[in-house]
Amino acid sequence: MRITLCQINTTVGDIRGNVGRMLTEIDALRSETDVIIFPELAVCGYPPTDHVFREDFRDLCQEANERLVEASETDDDGQDIWIIFGTMLPSEDGTTARMSNGGIVAHKGKEVGFVRKTHLPTYDIYDELRFFAPGIGPACVVDMGSVQLGIAICEDFWRVESNEEFRNYPRDLGKELASQGATHLLNLSASPWHRGKVKERYDVVGRVGRDNSLPLIYANMVGGNDALIFDGRSLAWNKKGEEVTRAAAYEEDRISFELSSDDLVSGSIPAQITAQDDSDEDVVHALALGVRDFLRKSGVQSVILGLSGGVDSAVTACIATLALGPDKVTGVAMPSQFSSNESFEDAEQMARALGIEFLTLPIQEGVDALSSTLVKELGREMRGLANENLQARVRGNLLMALANDQQAMVLNTGNKSELAAGYCTLYGDMAGGLAVIGDLTKHEVYAIGRAVSRVLGNAIPERVFTKEPTAELRPGQLDSDSLPPYPDLDAFVEGYIVANQDPGKVASGEMSGPQWAAQVERQQFKRAQAPPVLRVSAKACGMGRRMAIAKHFSR
Repeated sequence: MRITLCQINTTVGDIRGNVGRMLTEIDALRSETDVIIFPELAVCGYPPTDHVFREDFRDLCQEANERLVEASETDDDGQDIWIIFGTMLPSEDGTTARMSNGGIVAHKGKEVGFVRKTHLPTYDIYDELRFFAPGIGPACVVDMGSVQLGIAICEDFWRVESNEEFRNYPRDLGKELASQGATHLLNLSASPWHRGKVKERYDVVGRVGRDNSLPLIYANMVGGNDALIFDGRSLAWNKKGEEVTRAAAYEEDRISFELSSDDLVSGSIPAQITAQDDSDEDVVHALALGVRDFLRKSGVQSVILGLSGGVDSAVTACIATLALGPDKVTGVAMPSQFSSNESFEDAEQMARALGIEFLTLPIQEGVDALSSTLVKELGREMRGLANENLQARVRGNLLMALANDQQAMVLNTGNKSELAAGYCTLYGDMAGGLAVIGDLTKHEVYAIGRAVSRVLGNAIPERVFTKEPTAELRPGQLDSDSLPPYPDLDAFVEGYIVANQDPGKVASGEMSGPQWAAQVERQQFKRAQAPPVLRVSAKACGMGRRMAIAKHFSR
């Protein structure tokens, strides 16, 4: 039996577009394979969010299911095809008032099998119990002749004995499927990527096949949906737990392989896989996909960003150029009286190297005009920090005006360390529709900057990597005037935010952990107004870390 797994990039809510894409794949593959597989919720996109509560959305999904089932009808040449796809289904009580995250097996124009997701994750970025009713019936094994296929959906194979991670699920679906006679296992997945996720899949999902001595097929989604990046890398293991075939990372792909009655016997790992799992280059390609899909699925063609000559804006510009092409990216230098010639030179040199449009908009005249207006009303000069923030807000206004004029999107250039500490200005440098590097700590920005610069022919001038970080908002200013050394701050951010460690036990350098924890929590009002942050770590600021703004917590 020949299997073809279609790793497709779906858009949340675009049911007609998603199904059209699936039908195109089915038409192209009908004569070449026996079984076509699509990932979790391929019909409606993942995560579907509160669309699932809309009656018209549910009706469209049902119509799409029927079209895909019809596509499995025997064709004029007598060609039979099996189609397996992730979609929404009515819950097991038979009503459509509450839906399930499910899958359908179709053959000869009929629905011959159903699966409903049993384990609905509620940790970190997930909130599936809000949207879906869990499957409570027997595990799904479909008789396909020589193959008895046991099917589960994503989290059903992510059983981990860890109360802290809320994944200590009572049912072992892999064991249940094996006990019901499954000869092969299939997991339909929409698994968001972050650093470490590839190894985690091997350890957790792959173990289901190894523990039951069954071959396992893993069909994963690819694409960016808001803050989430889905890396694809669909794959299959034989019953010895050996990887036999894998789809490309960060792009649509198909993989085909042969099944015997009890194993997976052929396949190949494609040559286009070049980035190593979870390397700095891998992060570069993940972020590029996140930017590309965020723009494409939002209906925006081009981007604008402030290009200051610093490392953060340099890395953001490189990622945007890699994602969209240089003709879709505009860098804007906005010098003030405190901006150095070196910063402007680095920004200009980099724009030339990337081939992007480069604009220069001096801000001093605008800052002076606003300062004069405020001085007249206040009867005194603006205080230091307010005056610095005024510069940032003038820059933010200019970028947003350009974006409005060109129907473009402003990309935010702030990093995770600054966002955690609140070293950023609302309505100033926090402006933008997407925070490209908002989940990279400062030391990660440098590492990813080196990687993306190599990919783009050393586009970032060396001086950008070696000079002291500065916002250039007052004479001689350095980030270290307001922040601890970045290695200390980064270590605290990774320990406190990513690992959820007790702040008193996190290495923090000059300031105590509790002091820095208080600083981080005081800045939640800023993070609540930040643009979506592309997620590359296990815990990003945003949908995976939901904290109160008005609160008081002390140890």
